[in-house]
Amino acid sequence: IIHEAVDYKGINYMSLIPVLIGGMQEQQTIIDDKQFQIAALNARLDKLEAAMNGEGKRGSTTPDLGKAQLFQNNPNPFDENTVIRYSLPENCGKCTIDVMDTNGKVVKSFSNLSAGNGQLLIGAGSLSAGSYTYTLIVNGERSDSKTMVITR
Repeated sequence: IIHEAVDYKGINYMSLIPVLIGGMQEQQTIIDDKQFQIAALNARLDKLEAAMNGEGKRGSTTPDLGKAQLFQNNPNPFDENTVIRYSLPENCGKCTIDVMDTNGKVVKSFSNLSAGNGQLLIGAGSLSAGSYTYTLIVNGERSDSKTMVITR
């Protein structure tokens, strides 16, 4: 025997990467949920402040586009399902979310969205892999747009 065997301990960093990415995705989900809750609470606060100031919604049919919100889909990119969350004012008229391909062609449209907080579930199987833009349209006017990516 020239010398005794030495035990070395090490870390397989390649195996650690998926665990770290999974943790980051979990944190992003929590952050998105909190942002959704904050938006809902801000809408309630605005409503209460307006009521306290005597600014009721007497006869108003025009939605406040500043209060309509569209949130980033989660997860993104995705290969199975994703959720798109939105928040619409109570006096929202015709509200839709259009999903468009890279050429600007509408490939999916979700109409009859009700006021308040809502969400859409989109399956990757209903669209081909690629990049898409989805837009919240309130009474014919674009309110907000986001991008989502489908992988296979």
